[in-house]
Amino acid sequence: MLTQAGEDLTTWVYNNTSLKDSVINSVYETLNDASTVPAKVIAQQMLAVGQWGRGELVAQLAGVLKARQRPTGSFDDDIYSDIPAYEALGAAGQISVITEVYARNYLLCQQSVASATYGSWGGTYGGTYYPDFMTTCQAIRTLTYLPGAASDQQIQAAINNSLAYLRKTWPWPGTIRQKASG
Repeated sequence: MLTQAGEDLTTWVYNNTSLKDSVINSVYETLNDASTVPAKVIAQQMLAVGQWGRGELVAQLAGVLKARQRPTGSFDDDIYSDIPAYEALGAAGQISVITEVYARNYLLCQQSVASATYGSWGGTYGGTYYPDFMTTCQAIRTLTYLPGAASDQQIQAAINNSLAYLRKTWPWPGTIRQKASG
């Protein structure tokens, strides 16, 4: 994102290492042992090095994600890593490196169908489901990256259900509300 904004990340220096070099070093660490690195971090690394024209690193990171993806569609069994990873893959133009049908099915199966939270994405902790605004938005964007999304009725229904959920729950706690004049 900073690169897209025109920043030179070689001038952002901390402890004698530029931000760009720090990210590239972290990519090499990931490629050395990706077992403890969340999928979303790997996909974000891929986005960054792609902006810097490092196609060889993009391909290697994409290979790590492809190998990690399970038939369930999950990378890490965690929607807060899996969905951002899919979103970053889509934003990087790399969604095709993974098994797209697994991604599609994963996203559609993770969407809430409970009446109060219908259309959202979120997580369950202690038996309680918590819808998550950011994850819902990331899932919507990710669905649009999938091939054939515009003509896929299930994908379009999932997007429409999500938008309806977001509209229904707006304004969210902590947001700025406009007061009516008069």
